[in-house]
Amino acid sequence: QTCALPIYVVYLALLLFLYCCYEACFGPDRRALWPHWMLLLGFIAACGAGLAMVQLVPTAELSAVSIRSQLTPIFMAGQRDPSYLWTYFLPNFFGEYHGAKLRLIEAPNYYTAFISVPGCILALVGLVEMGRRKNFFWLGMIVTFSLASLGSSGPFFEVNYALPLLKMFRNMFIFINLAIFSAAVMAGAGAACLEDEQQRKFHLRWLRPFCVAAVAFAVGGGIHQGWLKDIPEYWFMLLCLSIIAVFMLAWPEDSRRLRMVQWTVLILVSAELFHFHMKKPFNADTNDPRRFMSYDYLFDRKEELQFLRADTAGDFRVANTMGWPSDYWNLARIPATYGWNPLLPRRYNEYVRQFMQTSMYAWADAGPDNNLASGMQDLLGIKYFLTVSVREAELQMEKMPNLRRVYDGSGWYKIYENPSYISRTWKFDKAYVVPDNAAALALMNSRWFNARQALVM
Repeated sequence: QTCALPIYVVYLALLLFLYCCYEACFGPDRRALWPHWMLLLGFIAACGAGLAMVQLVPTAELSAVSIRSQLTPIFMAGQRDPSYLWTYFLPNFFGEYHGAKLRLIEAPNYYTAFISVPGCILALVGLVEMGRRKNFFWLGMIVTFSLASLGSSGPFFEVNYALPLLKMFRNMFIFINLAIFSAAVMAGAGAACLEDEQQRKFHLRWLRPFCVAAVAFAVGGGIHQGWLKDIPEYWFMLLCLSIIAVFMLAWPEDSRRLRMVQWTVLILVSAELFHFHMKKPFNADTNDPRRFMSYDYLFDRKEELQFLRADTAGDFRVANTMGWPSDYWNLARIPATYGWNPLLPRRYNEYVRQFMQTSMYAWADAGPDNNLASGMQDLLGIKYFLTVSVREAELQMEKMPNLRRVYDGSGWYKIYENPSYISRTWKFDKAYVVPDNAAALALMNSRWFNARQALVM
């Protein structure tokens, strides 16, 4: 999801901000940070925010009126089953990985929090050590972000959308990445603890019985509860857990053997990660992303794009009546209408609904209420209509007096042209001034209104 990469950066920035706040207020070096370093960091943050306002201010203004603002919080947050938190060390709890069939939900890879069985054990050691040091930051991050990733099923849904700045973090499932990051940091801290002789003695005292109990519980549940049959690759988790338990029970004091254990654990973690991700395509879509929807290709074809780009007038739009894709034209850099484009304001959708009353109006779906002859549609400056055979028949485009077919691509893709489209520059004979947007829409919906002769302000 390359388009979502900036979103993950923002979420990670949130974690770093919380960490800095914790260190400044409760960290062991907090006295050394005040006031010099904190004032310097505040100055850097103020300068960075000031420079970013060039983009942030227009973005804030646009986001308030964007059609995406019509999405409800519960729709954006989603609702996840709390049982998916088992995927911290059972990635195939839902199935799908390594060729396994799905058990519970669709596309479970979207929710997997897997950091390997050794990673979970080491993270637990790290959390215990942090507790000894009276540092509960990372524990709080793991618990809070894991619960926040449940969306409307979790306890932080209303809190997330009640806070002024945090409500902008609308995709709550992404919080699981911050929990995974925090757990990975604690796994590193746990590994460091087992290297130190004094810390190792303390942790092995509780870790050895814990690992034995965990293996017994996993074996008992696998046999009596049927987890070995129900959860794909459960045996692999059981094998890794057993190996870790043996290591903890027979922890070597010799430094050379200790290095062998460390390398074995590292190989074990790598084996788990590779095992579950083998047969998992990097691109989940079966289509080639370089040819399916890219700058030069639309559904593995480039002829239609070449035809549209051959018109260099630059003062027209293309109407996509194929039904989808809705946001593709941003990628193709071709001015187009319709779509669930976040750059479009809500008023644009209100305008489109005047001549397109189908439930899928954002995608310009076909239907009897999609009026291609509407003068309001004409005002969008549409010169070309890209369609397919099915939509062409449903919309009866061949019978439209204002359209003529100019391109017929392999019996499926069609392009119609409106020869008398309204260009960006136009002369009007009369003008009407109305008090608000609703009155303007009502006036333009009148039968006597002629879009080419009257300007509505």
